[in-house]
Amino acid sequence: MDGAGAEWALLRGEDALADPSGDVDILIRPKDLPAVRESLGDAGFVEERSWGSNGHRPFLGYDRSTDRWLKLDLVTRLTFGPAATIDVEAAPVLARRVGFGDVRVLDPRDAFWALLLHALLDKGSIAPKYREPLRAGAAEALRGGSPGPVGAALQSAHAGLDLGVIVTAADNGRWAELERLAGSLRPAGVGARVASAYRSAVRRAGWRLGLVKGGAVGVALLGPDGAGKSTLSGAIAGAFPVPVRSIYMGLYKKQLRLPPGVGLAARTALQRLRYTQGLYHRARGRVVVFDRYTHDALVQQHARPGLKTKIHRFLLAHAAPDPDLLIVLDLPGQDLFARKGEREPATLEAMRTGYRALAQRPGAALVDAGGDFEAERRETIDLIWNSLARRQRRRAHSRS
Repeated sequence: MDGAGAEWALLRGEDALADPSGDVDILIRPKDLPAVRESLGDAGFVEERSWGSNGHRPFLGYDRSTDRWLKLDLVTRLTFGPAATIDVEAAPVLARRVGFGDVRVLDPRDAFWALLLHALLDKGSIAPKYREPLRAGAAEALRGGSPGPVGAALQSAHAGLDLGVIVTAADNGRWAELERLAGSLRPAGVGARVASAYRSAVRRAGWRLGLVKGGAVGVALLGPDGAGKSTLSGAIAGAFPVPVRSIYMGLYKKQLRLPPGVGLAARTALQRLRYTQGLYHRARGRVVVFDRYTHDALVQQHARPGLKTKIHRFLLAHAAPDPDLLIVLDLPGQDLFARKGEREPATLEAMRTGYRALAQRPGAALVDAGGDFEAERRETIDLIWNSLARRQRRRAHSRS
């Protein structure tokens, strides 16, 4: 994010950065959000929906080497409580940030008050993981006689509140006493309840529309019989943090005995219907994995394809638009025959050549399906996630 020219600071959890167990919350200035969003997109992060999040912008990334999902939560202002009763602008807090190795963190005074308010107003209790940082930070909470902008915002919202009493309770580990204080810090009245209910309803609406902002992608898995498309599709669905829908797009599973021309029209209409079904799921923020695709028509083997066969094959191949990402699973014909035994090795090798040619198209990738399945799964997830990140960047550039 330094490369984006942004000022930033980690809100908490700097000791666990090497092995984060949850979200990584980062404070930035609102004016830096566009540059940071672009920088994260270039790094393969995908922005999630953030309706009702009070200045939070979540981004999700995948690290292929460790098979780990990492969630960054960009915070453009510090708000605490369901109705955002404590609200602090980012700029004055970032102006006081300090270095922690290569990491920027909050000033110790701001860190103490921000963590305490997060525990009391956002979480409702002081979890064990917060207790030691709060106890250690109590000594700095009122350094120089000033609580800093976060503590000052708390005092401004609750006139007469003695910050010294709060610091002493934290220093002595009197957590129950502090948790009882949370009730008096939360706003009462109809207005606060309405604000909290509205935010909750907006967040639920965002979740129903799907986690991925702007919709997800459609991915086609191609390869001859025995390449492992269905197995890989199932493994992908179980690994993604966002919903995945698998749609079968096979052209030749059933032999249709219909009058000339009607069979082609029926198959074409069916492919279009399946593609439209995929559009619906993508709009809901779901990654759609097409098991086979219309491109299969281009690699079918015919002894002497005439003009009619070529036209038939062309129309089927273009029955649906190209997917966002085309992944071809590659395996030698002899190995494919050993797995399924449904076609001759020579035929499978010829089909393999056709599929490898498809993998040379823009927006396509070739994945080795004959080696370590774990490496194949990770590579495929990485390809899909980067395709989704690129799609978001294109949408952002088209709007700018």
